[in-house]
Amino acid sequence: MKLDFQSPLDWQERNDKINQLLNLTPSGGAGLLIPGTIAALSEITAGLVRQFPHKKRVVYLKDVDPSIEAAVINLSREGCQLVGIDVNELSNSVRISEVIDGNCLFFLGCEDDPLLGRVFDLSMVLKEVEAKRSMSIVVSHANFRNSPLPQNFPRHQVYVYSLAPDLTLLLASSRLRWPIQLADRVPVREDWEAELNKLQQKKVSQISLIEQFEATPPAGGQAVFPKGTPRVGDRAVIFWSDVDSWTVMSRLAEAWQRPLAAPGHCDWIEATSLHRWGGVRTMDWLRAFGFSEAMIRGTLILSAEILGQKLEDDLKRIHSTITAIQNG
Repeated sequence: MKLDFQSPLDWQERNDKINQLLNLTPSGGAGLLIPGTIAALSEITAGLVRQFPHKKRVVYLKDVDPSIEAAVINLSREGCQLVGIDVNELSNSVRISEVIDGNCLFFLGCEDDPLLGRVFDLSMVLKEVEAKRSMSIVVSHANFRNSPLPQNFPRHQVYVYSLAPDLTLLLASSRLRWPIQLADRVPVREDWEAELNKLQQKKVSQISLIEQFEATPPAGGQAVFPKGTPRVGDRAVIFWSDVDSWTVMSRLAEAWQRPLAAPGHCDWIEATSLHRWGGVRTMDWLRAFGFSEAMIRGTLILSAEILGQKLEDDLKRIHSTITAIQNG
């Protein structure tokens, strides 16, 4: 027997439980769970546009996060005046002051990208948002796991934490109100409490180990980011210009007898190759980071937990095998 009905009390009971688990007080912050970052951004942005119809300008960080680009498409249908800024303008005070004005409803950005783990400095934008009494919606894909949860919840700021590909936490001041779109009627995964509890398990940055590995990548590979680039300290990112990273990834998984989850769900290795992700323009957003066609094809992302001599030896062997096949 299959039932397709849920209690209207589920929504409020879940919210109360979230606030309890995160030690949020009624006069402080409030948390909501949404199934996925794109859905979460759609929920909050559409709600704020309807709550404040007299403000039409939305400023967003462009070309670094597909979930933001998806939200921007929806905002364009709402008739918003969209102004995109790129990562190079985040430190341009004149540009920031120009676009964050009295007509700006909110700034939409991310503190880290969803795949490579590069971290962006939004401090100047957020300071201007506060000065102009606007609002900000900031996505964190992984960087939030390296720092404590916010203790203060300014009325103008919404935090969006991607706990898993299909589970996202919205944190905002309990004073901020917006019309709920679908969140009160959409079920979330049953193990959501376990995912929330992981927020208490802060990870230690492995950036020293990562940069040591990237200094001399195996088999003539190259590091994607220069040493010292601000980034999430849990993954190494390297590329080869002569092999497909999906081929390397699948052969390593076979050699280690480790399963590969679906794209975006694998927590120990990933590739940017379109052979892995499908589509034609799926990875075009990486061009904002200076990616060429060869880099999109050959970039491999490795969890810091698997870095070591065994990985280096196996990558050398696999790379040699692939190039031998390619060269006949």
